[in-house]
Amino acid sequence: MNKKVIGIPSFNDNDLCIKYLIEHLTNYEVIEVLPDKKQIDMVEKYSSKFICSSLKNILASNIASLDNNAEILININTNCNSNLFFEYQNEILKNLNYDYKLYILNKNHIKEIYKILKKLNPEIKIIKFLYYYILSKIIIKFICTFEIYIKKNIGFEIKKGSFERIKKSFVSNFYKSENIIILFKYYFKYRKKLKSVLLDKPKNCKKIYMLDNGYKYSDNYYIEKELSKLNMKIEYYKSSTYSSSYNKLKNKITSKKIKKICKYPLGNDYKIIKDILKKNIEALIFVKPYNCSLEISKMKILEKICIIKEIPFMFLTVDCNFEPNDIQTRLCALNDMIKMNKK
Repeated sequence: MNKKVIGIPSFNDNDLCIKYLIEHLTNYEVIEVLPDKKQIDMVEKYSSKFICSSLKNILASNIASLDNNAEILININTNCNSNLFFEYQNEILKNLNYDYKLYILNKNHIKEIYKILKKLNPEIKIIKFLYYYILSKIIIKFICTFEIYIKKNIGFEIKKGSFERIKKSFVSNFYKSENIIILFKYYFKYRKKLKSVLLDKPKNCKKIYMLDNGYKYSDNYYIEKELSKLNMKIEYYKSSTYSSSYNKLKNKITSKKIKKICKYPLGNDYKIIKDILKKNIEALIFVKPYNCSLEISKMKILEKICIIKEIPFMFLTVDCNFEPNDIQTRLCALNDMIKMNKK
C-alpha cells in the first residue's frame, strides 16, 4: 500500500526535525521539494509583491509539494507575520484548485507538535514521542554544528564537492538513526570526515563576520565560495532568528551595555550584537530575504556597529530569483572597501 505524502517547505535545515518526527512516528512519507522556475513564476504571478521572499519561498515549496502528490502540508511558524500569510496562502492555493490539508506549528512548542502527530497517528504514546523529540533536537544540533564548519571552509577545499558529498551522507544517516548511541557514532564519524577534508586556506585571509536568518537561498554555498576566491574567509557565522520570548533580566543588563546602539529591546538579537562588538573582524556581511521587515529593522543597528568598529559592511538581499552574478559584483566591491580601509 502506498504511503500518504506530507510536504514540508524548503526553508532551512532546522525545520527537518519535523520531518524526522513524522517519518519515525507515523506512516506518512515526507517530501521537501525545492521549487523550480514554474512554481516560482506562479508565486510571482498570484502573490503580492510586498510579501517577503521567505514566505514566497514557503508558498513555492508548498506548490512544488502539491505537484508531487502531497495530500497534507505542514508549515513552520516563523514568529513574524506568517500567521496572516498562511491565510493568504490558503486563498491562493484554493483558487488554484489544489486539494490539501494544512497544519501550522511551532517547532519549539512540544505540545503543539504532539497534538498534530497524534492526529496523524492516534496510536502514538507520549514516551515514544518524547524519545524521538529529544533525538530530533540532537540531530539538528549536530547538523547546525557541521553546517557552520562547512560554511567557513567550503571555499577552500582542494577536492571540490567533498563537503557537499559528506553533508548529503550525514544528513541521510542522521535521519535513519533510531538510537542515541548510533547517532553519536555517526556524529564522531562524520566530524572526523569533515576535519580530514584537505584545505588550501591562505594565512592572510580577510576575516568576515557573516550573519543571516537561516533562509535557504541556495543549495550550493555560492556566497561562501565566491568569498574564498577574493581571499576572504568567514571567521564567524551566526544565524539569527527573531523570538518573542527572552530573559527580561538579561535583556535589561545587556541593554545598558549597548544602549548607544540600541534604544529598544530586540530579544535574542542582543546576543549577536554583543558578539559582533567583541570580535576581531575586517568586514560584516548580512544576508537577508527580500522585503523582510524584521530583518530591515536590524540593518541600522548593524550599520552603527560597523561605524563604531570602523569596518565596511554589506547587506545582501536574496530571493527566489537568486542571481549569482549580482552577488559576485557586490562581493568584489566589499573586497575593494576592505583594502581601502587598511590603507
